[in-house]
Amino acid sequence: MRLTHRRLLLLAFLPLVLIVGGAAAYTVLSGSTSAKVQEPLSVSNVAAVDTSSNTPGTCSQDTCSLTMYAGESGQVTFTLSNAASVTIVPTVTATSSDPTNVPVTVAFNKGPGPGQGITAQSSVTVTISFTASQSTPPETVTITWSVSR
Repeated sequence: MRLTHRRLLLLAFLPLVLIVGGAAAYTVLSGSTSAKVQEPLSVSNVAAVDTSSNTPGTCSQDTCSLTMYAGESGQVTFTLSNAASVTIVPTVTATSSDPTNVPVTVAFNKGPGPGQGITAQSSVTVTISFTASQSTPPETVTITWSVSR
């Protein structure tokens, strides 16, 4: 490639164009935002009861104890609240340390249809039911429950 007078003139103006173009594209302002995400779900009003004899258990925060006989049924209930401004879809699970003799079921109204959640800033009552079969030996059975989303 041969350097002509015209090409030399273009090469001379190239640094000027780059400097002016670069100077026009500078940041005037910038900033950042810190967003702390909080847990929208909370549990309250935990209670346990022997539903066969209507004998209440004792609860401290989310831990309860209950005395019942073989053949009787029990329940753990609690309020599950959503503090968010949007619907949250939780899953509540419960297991028994002796699922053969003391099976558990979980029931709560999550909303008007399948996959629906707890609407914004509202609460639902969760009921965990269990029944000790008549053949359950004397033992301490642990009912474990959890809420996830």
